[in-house]
Amino acid sequence: MEREDEEIFLYHPGKSFPAVSVTGEACRLQCDHCRGHYLKGMKPVSNEQELIELAKALEKEGAEGILVSGGCDENGKIPLGPFLPALKRIKQETKLRINLHTGLVDHDEASRIASTGVDCVSFDLIMDPDVIHRRLHLSCGSEAQSKTMTSLFSAGMKQVVPHLLVGLAGDDHAAEIAAIETASKYPVAGFVVLGLMPTKGTPMENSLPPSDDHLLEMLERAIDAIDAPVMLGCMRPRGRWQLEIKAIERGVRRIAMPSPRTEAWAIAQGYRVTKRSSCCVF
Repeated sequence: MEREDEEIFLYHPGKSFPAVSVTGEACRLQCDHCRGHYLKGMKPVSNEQELIELAKALEKEGAEGILVSGGCDENGKIPLGPFLPALKRIKQETKLRINLHTGLVDHDEASRIASTGVDCVSFDLIMDPDVIHRRLHLSCGSEAQSKTMTSLFSAGMKQVVPHLLVGLAGDDHAAEIAAIETASKYPVAGFVVLGLMPTKGTPMENSLPPSDDHLLEMLERAIDAIDAPVMLGCMRPRGRWQLEIKAIERGVRRIAMPSPRTEAWAIAQGYRVTKRSSCCVF
């Protein structure tokens, strides 16, 4: 039975959409679940010219876009300021799409980001005060998260995609539900659900990843509450293809880095499967 009205988007960014860190491997915040580990897989740049040259070189190699991120300072901010003119030039001088991971921003910073013309802003939305203080080592509360969302939209950003990391608070679902409810109050372009990956060498290496049921609950809640596509993002425990299939059955239509089994199942079920070489926010 064909499902011509139901299209599944499967994302495999890889070399077509590499990640770039404006701080290299450095991160002053040192969150308990990461400790800068995931910065090691990004391409490092240390100044504006390096970023421009890297972007143009990547485009020549066939890249469709870049994710620009980096480590945070002690206030939860990624030091993007010196790189914003470069991002504007990249948008003017290349065809690359840019997904910018910002960290916390105020209205002035959001306005400067919007003026660059970047295509999308991705933002980690965490509403649990205990997680913010104990795991992220920030002195602010959840109001800083809401302020960042408000600032980005007030500055004119059209495509803002909050990310929810499920499992960071263990089995406590309340703050994750609060994050979904917060996102639902804004005209977000999408909502990405991620799963905690206990990472060796971090204080949370022995933590349990979220169960399939936990992740599916948050995906369903997000679908019900948010008037935008809900995605199962790439940062999650791997090898759980059953979760991906259950997510599709419950309404998810965008999955990053899916199992080949999931793709084969979707085709066999009659879904129209479209594969893209980009971040799932596009």
